[in-house]
Amino acid sequence: MNRTLKKILSTGRVVNKDGTERILTSAIGPDEVAFLERTIGSLNPFRTSVEVGCAYGISSLVICEALSKVSGDRKHHIVDPCQLTDYKGNGIHHLKEEGFNFFELHATGSEIALPWLIANGSEKSVDLVFIDGWHTFDHTLLDIFYAVRLLRVGGILVVDDAGQPAVGRAIGYLSQYPCMQLVDVSHGGGGFIRRLASICCKIIPFPVARVVMPAAMLDAIYSRSRFGSMAAFKKIAEDTRPWNWYCKF
Repeated sequence: MNRTLKKILSTGRVVNKDGTERILTSAIGPDEVAFLERTIGSLNPFRTSVEVGCAYGISSLVICEALSKVSGDRKHHIVDPCQLTDYKGNGIHHLKEEGFNFFELHATGSEIALPWLIANGSEKSVDLVFIDGWHTFDHTLLDIFYAVRLLRVGGILVVDDAGQPAVGRAIGYLSQYPCMQLVDVSHGGGGFIRRLASICCKIIPFPVARVVMPAAMLDAIYSRSRFGSMAAFKKIAEDTRPWNWYCKF
């Protein structure tokens, strides 16, 4: 773990470019950092990545540290329309402090940046996509749709905040894709209730729960807990769904 990341996680604070400090918010925690590191470690090769949502750059530091150990060409695309405004460039500042110079910031919405990447040669070539952007159901689903197109077969998609209802529902739809396979989930930082719910999800398979549970209970438990706080999916084949494909989720 690099020096900047260690300091931020240990203090819970970030240092602005002007030297002032602010409390760390909108960031993945130590458990999710370890999960992301472990997930990246399973990738071979790992040379290209796309990240939706940078904020203070915690996930960016994890991803770029892994890329820094790769020889030859490597590229990390950061998509965040708020990086230079709400976050005052802090995430990018932290990456530069560590000497990472192989990233590119796309300071626009993911609904614009991701199809741009596809149109400019990145389709079916990306090793890792990390989604932690706008958390409405439709926007998360849109990010997932483009992520699947960007990934090469064998590449991995990681979605953060899987316990949020809208995000969990979008991941539920993703979990039905024939070309995507759930490989790991993180339950870090979820507290007792989420951990208890995750145990329930393991005992009662979702297809069974969908039949026997009331809708409100199903949503409260499964949409928020069956994918933990962060979920990783591997692209195991090309996406060949027919034009009218649909599956209950």
